Amino acid sequence: MKIAAILGVAGIAAAASAQSVTINIEASNYTPAAGEDVTVTVSAEFSGAAAFAGYWFDLVATGGDGTASNHQFLNGVGALSPAPTANGAGYDSVQTANFPPALGGNASNPLALFSYTLTYNGGVIELTTATNPNSAAPAAQVYVNSGDFAATPVATDVNGATIGVPTPASAALLGLGGLAAARRRR
Repeated sequence: MKIAAILGVAGIAAAASAQSVTINIEASNYTPAAGEDVTVTVSAEFSGAAAFAGYWFDLVATGGDGTASNHQFLNGVGALSPAPTANGAGYDSVQTANFPPALGGNASNPLALFSYTLTYNGGVIELTTATNPNSAAPAAQVYVNSGDFAATPVATDVNGATIGVPTPASAALLGLGGLAAARRRR
């Protein structure tokens, strides 16, 4: 019984000190009209660490129609000039980097990393990230302790964003699905 209690406490302590990063993608307007500009912001929220270190990612946009422009790195983090994706609504090769806290790096949590203007042209655009295939690290990285100079790759989750309104035909299908579900309950 004592061994089980010790293992349980050790497991809780390990879970409490586990590091992770959540990449959040947010939009200034989730239901824009055609031709309207939307500001898209990518930020990193971390736990179990002193500061965010970096993430080299592709900002993947699927579906819909839009044009990306005016990209900028925020809070002093960033490198490489990203290239708009093939469909024009996202960016390939966004490399963010932050100095260690011991060298004056930004330890804000969450930390805004990157923003751009998306000119919405219609449809539903799903935004998410994927680790860039050229990246040496398989995920986002953190500085575990404030005195660390080496970054540590950690578990990375992504909260994507959906911009746009379904086409009238899609909305009608969703409505019919809701009616069918309501009818089955009766």
